[in-house]
Amino acid sequence: MAKTYLVLLLLTVSYGMSQTQDAAQQAETKPDAPIPGLTAEQSRFFRYFDANQDGQISREEYRNVIVRFFERMDRKHHGYVDDAEIRKAFPAVRQGQPIDPHIRMSLTEFEDFMLARFDKADVEHNGVLPPAEFKVLQNTPE
Repeated sequence: MAKTYLVLLLLTVSYGMSQTQDAAQQAETKPDAPIPGLTAEQSRFFRYFDANQDGQISREEYRNVIVRFFERMDRKHHGYVDDAEIRKAFPAVRQGQPIDPHIRMSLTEFEDFMLARFDKADVEHNGVLPPAEFKVLQNTPE
């Protein structure tokens, strides 16, 4: 439960997007311009996931970011993240207080949880998330 809460908390901080597919395609012509309906920060975040810049996030693009994110959190390179590593990656989480001193989340556990969230957000079941579906990730139940 603590693992799920932690991941949801981290994602809630990061995921807050809304727009249409047309708006994403319009923004492609100006790569630094905010995507209509998104803040500049949200637009940069969306584009970070959208590696091929086609205006949608594929499951593979999403997975690649998840793996890189986990590898950055796993500062000790022991194959899992613990409370200290999570708090170091997100200083604002719980304002320096321990989340769960016994937490140990492996890459496989992190991937499985995050990809299940992707699948729930993919309301069209087509393996990609346009910005409107990507926004759903912050509200996807456990």
